[in-house]
Amino acid sequence: MAFILSFWMIFLMDSVIVLLSFVCFVCIWICVLLFSTVLLISKLNNIYCTWDFTASKFIDIYWFTIGGMFSLGLLLRLCLLLYFGHLNFVSFDLCKVVGFQWYWVYFIFGETTIFSNLILESDYIIGDLRLLQCNHVLTLLSLVIYKLWLSA
Repeated sequence: MAFILSFWMIFLMDSVIVLLSFVCFVCIWICVLLFSTVLLISKLNNIYCTWDFTASKFIDIYWFTIGGMFSLGLLLRLCLLLYFGHLNFVSFDLCKVVGFQWYWVYFIFGETTIFSNLILESDYIIGDLRLLQCNHVLTLLSLVIYKLWLSA
């Protein structure tokens, strides 16, 4: 039960981070558009008009803002996930290892590893099903965020 709660907790936390970064991006984007519209209003023949978007010399600012906010959202999400992963808040993954005459499936979360017998019938063609027990663990890093543990 604790595993299920912690798995959904990290899923919800990741969703909230993505949602907040999107909301921040939209708010700052709207503020930049309003601010630039106010700055770019000019008076021609007693008529107030704004500059055309494509003819504006500030078009680089718009594209820089889009890229900057996207990068900040990704960095915020990555930093928070790395922080919680370092604390072993939850780390759930499914690792299938296929090699010569062996096939392992591990559910990986926290400090424990659980062997799973959920193997498809077609997987038996690959090799015999074996579970080896050992005292040492090999840690593989993948995509910087997740850690995979395999029996050494």
